[in-house]
Amino acid sequence: MATIRKYASNFAKIDIQAQLPKLIEEVAPEAIAYNQQQLYRSSVDRFGKSLKKYQSPSYALYKYRLNPLPGLGRPDLNLKGTLYRGMYLKVQGRGFYFGSYDAKESQVERKYSKDIWGLTKESKRKLAINDVRPLLMGYIRNCIRS
Repeated sequence: MATIRKYASNFAKIDIQAQLPKLIEEVAPEAIAYNQQQLYRSSVDRFGKSLKKYQSPSYALYKYRLNPLPGLGRPDLNLKGTLYRGMYLKVQGRGFYFGSYDAKESQVERKYSKDIWGLTKESKRKLAINDVRPLLMGYIRNCIRS
């Protein structure tokens, strides 16, 4: 049976600051999916701001027929899927950032801004609660039990 001293010693070993980047890397696919959903369903950037509408009414109608979710004239940045398939999340120090390996990345950023990459407050909340928290709790439990 573990003593209080042993639990206290194990608890002192918990280093959430060091563990958090590792956890973010583990949930990268989920984080990318949240970023894609923001674009595909709502046509919003990381601040929740709507992306500028298409200039061509005929192209807007064409895209609306392919994906009506964001609304008529609102871009989802997904035609052939290469931008989405190329999306990545990189952890750097205490932060992380999104991008795409697709050749159109810089063109899309110029047109819509680099703010297309990243999560809204709501997406961050969902990622934290649904994806990061269970991993963090598992990490803490393992530290205390060891």
